[in-house]
Amino acid sequence: MSYRQYLRPWFSLCFIWCAALQAQTLPPSFTGPLLAPAAQTTPFKHHNLETYLFFTDLSGVYNSYRKVTHTPGNKSYAINPLYSYGLTSFSDIQYSIPYNFNQNQGAFDSGFSDVSVTLGFQVLTQKPNHLLPDLRVTLQTILPSGNYQNLNPNLHFTDATGLGSYQTALNLNFGYLFTLNPSHVVRTRLSLGYTLASPVKVTGYSIYGGSANTVGKIHPGNMLTLDAAAEFNLTEHWVGVMETFISSRSQLTFNGFPGLTDNTFNQLNKGITKALTLAPAIEYAVDTSLPIKPKPGVYPLASLDTIKWGLCGAFLRLVYLTFLNFITPSFLNIFYFRLVGAKIGKNVQLNTININDPWLLEIGDNSIIGGGSSVNCHTVEGGNLILEKVKIGKKCTIGAQSLIWPGCTIGDRSILATKSVLKKRTQVGEKEIWKGNPAKNIRIRKSL
Repeated sequence: MSYRQYLRPWFSLCFIWCAALQAQTLPPSFTGPLLAPAAQTTPFKHHNLETYLFFTDLSGVYNSYRKVTHTPGNKSYAINPLYSYGLTSFSDIQYSIPYNFNQNQGAFDSGFSDVSVTLGFQVLTQKPNHLLPDLRVTLQTILPSGNYQNLNPNLHFTDATGLGSYQTALNLNFGYLFTLNPSHVVRTRLSLGYTLASPVKVTGYSIYGGSANTVGKIHPGNMLTLDAAAEFNLTEHWVGVMETFISSRSQLTFNGFPGLTDNTFNQLNKGITKALTLAPAIEYAVDTSLPIKPKPGVYPLASLDTIKWGLCGAFLRLVYLTFLNFITPSFLNIFYFRLVGAKIGKNVQLNTININDPWLLEIGDNSIIGGGSSVNCHTVEGGNLILEKVKIGKKCTIGAQSLIWPGCTIGDRSILATKSVLKKRTQVGEKEIWKGNPAKNIRIRKSL
């Protein structure tokens, strides 16, 4: 049996934070629609990080007769960081590691969703006074890293975060920029995609339905998608967006023992599923030349600079709570902290995520920062926010679980012992060894 399902989230919120080592070629007023992918690859050797936050409140769905079927309050929050890197002048690679927070009927759970890796190839590039559009062809692999089976019915299935299926998607991403006049342009995007899904072994309650003793294999069905979006710059920074997303998934089939029907929350066999999503939006493009990150200094707590500092800290904390802990230590966490402003030299081992105000931190070549250690570049004193730089020299070793306060300078080849606390504005000379709480100089390092 086939039916149409029209999804209507009451509210969708998207925070887009984009940081790149060099400017992109797209118009600065556009930040992009909620779903439609770009039709241009990331420039060669350029890095790009975008973090999306979606909030959805689903209260009901439309059946085949366009009658609303109300569902219990089902809310979800999805944090989706996208990292892209330009492999060549015509190709790039993108990674996505989503994290979901689900709430339903008073129950709450969270977890990582399915991870995706995407290869993109620039086939066509729009040229002035030419009809050919931008065309980026992508091949995407989705890995079943989310939880999808043996769900806990007491949690009202909020512990479901993935589909359990290996999926391969081929997408054609078109883009065309229309110039209406020198002040107003329209950017259009059209994405056509087809996704192949592998069979999934299921036991117990799963994202697909079933009961406590269900055992079998599910074929989720293949999916065809169409995503069309248009952006129009109302002013220099304000942009109006309209987007339409249509999907059609082939029939879901189940083979095996369905289990008892009591307390079954969904049928295992479904017909063709179709969905229509409308996503209008108003966007504001931040001028990246503005001083978003406060400079070192003393700022009243009730000031614009303190608000900007708080917003930066909130974003960094959001990243800490999602994926940063899982890529530490690695070259990825080094790249991330460089991206948000930290000056980190070559061959640095950064084994911690506890770095506050990273744009005020400098680490020299070949230094080691121990696991669980913390670097703090701010204090609050006498109703003021005080921001000060922290400088760690070359070939330094910072012991595990140590703490460095604002304004400290550590000379080259120096050591801060494990669980030591370096008070604010402490100056450590070259080749010195400090230890304790508060840390004190115990001797000069003999070896280099």
